[in-house]
Amino acid sequence: MTSLPSPPAIPRSGPDAGVPWIIGHRGAPCVAPENTLESLLLARSWGADGVEYDVQTTRDGHAVLLHDDDLFRTTGVEGRLSDFRLADLEAIPAGSFRGNPCRIPRLEAILERVSGIHDVEIKLPADCGDRYRASCVAAIAPVFESALRRGSISRASILTSFDQRAIEIAQNLAPTARTGWIVEDGSLLAQAGRWRPPRPVEAIAISWTLAEDLRKGTRPLPDRFRSCEIWVWGRMDAPPRPARGIRPTAWIVDSPVRPSGT
Repeated sequence: MTSLPSPPAIPRSGPDAGVPWIIGHRGAPCVAPENTLESLLLARSWGADGVEYDVQTTRDGHAVLLHDDDLFRTTGVEGRLSDFRLADLEAIPAGSFRGNPCRIPRLEAILERVSGIHDVEIKLPADCGDRYRASCVAAIAPVFESALRRGSISRASILTSFDQRAIEIAQNLAPTARTGWIVEDGSLLAQAGRWRPPRPVEAIAISWTLAEDLRKGTRPLPDRFRSCEIWVWGRMDAPPRPARGIRPTAWIVDSPVRPSGT
């Protein structure tokens, strides 16, 4: 069997220098339609270290980029993503950029065409069952790990989810991939002591509000997460300050341009 090339090294000019990575939240949605190839490429062209995007599966099991359970907000078309086949989506514009229609892209295309750090959020409907969860993660995690092995994306890339069970499944299906837990409600941090994934997550992604609570000391960071990278999404004008010696590893923002002087 032919061995796969080693992936590129994790960028070191950011966190090690005390300057967080800049990650485009769904690309550069301030200008181009969110979660489209055009938006993600634009974020990278602006100098963002990487991109964050949401992935779900179609009715016929293809992994595609979409944030909401349904298509209406981003396409104007009624219906849940789980009701559409991939072929159905190919004819539906997801906004436009520079006069050209954008589409809902497949995960494989994004992993091939967009370089840098990828924060791939496994997005699950609130009412999803175990079968859908398992099939969704199975369509995402191995494809992501394959891109890492090919070297088409940075080794700093990560699979994330609000859903702890989805992370557990991803760790089993993609054992060499980095994983992260997304948490917005600080009360969940205290409950995380009962969570026993196959291996520790490498990162936690938290909201700006929760980052401020950590900084002020009003919400403690459990010991089990003190060695994790901290990825913060939210405001860019006043980036979070160190919280008890913890410095954000990444800022996930809608306007992914690195501030001058950083």
